[in-house]
Amino acid sequence: MAYPVPVTGQAIKATSNTASGIFKFARCARTDTTATDAFIVPPHLTPSHLTVQSLGPLSDAGTSAVVQLIEKTGSTVIASIDVKTSKYGFSAVDISPQIFSSKLDAPIQVRYVETGTPSTSGGPWLVSLETMSNYGSN
Repeated sequence: MAYPVPVTGQAIKATSNTASGIFKFARCARTDTTATDAFIVPPHLTPSHLTVQSLGPLSDAGTSAVVQLIEKTGSTVIASIDVKTSKYGFSAVDISPQIFSSKLDAPIQVRYVETGTPSTSGGPWLVSLETMSNYGSN
């Protein structure tokens, strides 16, 4: 499956339907330190898996660097993915739909967070959210 690589500054990305679920894609850069809308997960879908893949070098932030997935309405951090030390520039995590505090048709946001000496290189990162249909098989 070829991943779309949006132009710098684009917030809304792409959606791909597969036999295993529906994938939503977003791009996050080192400069995206303010949460930006990335996807809307309709109520008939359940988020199940998140991956972050580096499209460039790992972050060179002094102490830590993560890409966060945030529920906009509840400000709940759904996941923080290491983009400083992740092996091969790829990280994945299963997520539980129970961590969402509000209705799922609200925007899900992404942002880059670092600590220590500010980074001078790294990213961008492709964020992929896998969802499964609540209506049975796709």
